[in-house]
Amino acid sequence: MAKLLVGHCRREEERGAGEYGAVKRSNLVDWYLGEMEEELESEEDLIVRKTLVEKVIERLVMNDNVLLRIEEGDELDSDDPYLVVHPNFALE
Repeated sequence: MAKLLVGHCRREEERGAGEYGAVKRSNLVDWYLGEMEEELESEEDLIVRKTLVEKVIERLVMNDNVLLRIEEGDELDSDDPYLVVHPNFALE
């Protein structure tokens, strides 16, 4: 899941999509859920998968430092920051 998320962020950066060439956290979650749509059988599955992907993104930002947050102005505690892949991270 992490490689899929990081790969999507990297592709969006290369395309120059979004402001700052970055992906909004909410858009990344929505994109992932759209990719997994066929595997989701119920609303409960959707909620569980959404919670899981949000936790994986948080780990990639806070612990692994693979994704970096780009804050907008004074919104340092934004719930929906822009995310970019760390420039030194090599996707295998």
